[in-house]
Amino acid sequence: MNLRTVIATATTAAVLGTGGVALAGAAAGSGSPAASSSTPAVTAVAPAVTLSASRVPARLRRRIRRGIAAVLVKTIGVDAETLRTDLLDGQTIAQIATAKGVQPQTVVSALVTAADKALDDAVQHHLITQARATKIEQKIPARATAFVNNWHPKRGTTTTSA
Repeated sequence: MNLRTVIATATTAAVLGTGGVALAGAAAGSGSPAASSSTPAVTAVAPAVTLSASRVPARLRRRIRRGIAAVLVKTIGVDAETLRTDLLDGQTIAQIATAKGVQPQTVVSALVTAADKALDDAVQHHLITQARATKIEQKIPARATAFVNNWHPKRGTTTTSA
């Protein structure tokens, strides 16, 4: 694994863990709209989280979005253009996943696993300390759950649903 990949994955994990990412273009591209469905979200509801990209350079945000989109596309089993279109139509990632027969918790688990792997790689390559990685790893599950269940690009932030 080259250094650019390690840095990008570690940064993705760190940003997800600290809540400093706005995924307004979660999966760039365009595609065909899918039918909207109201589906139940994962039962564990995370506290309200505002995801802000003000501290992350634009080039890095694009790489993070691509990495997250890749995990979502692989886990849900849709192409990036369909994912983007469905998100822009106002669906959450949980609704898209459920419509494709994938449990939202599976998507959350995939995001957490990817972030944990990126953090482990960052620690191994001395990009962050183990203490920092541990602190970030503790926050990732709640943030990933809120992201999957509540976030969509029209809103730009995650909020808890009542």
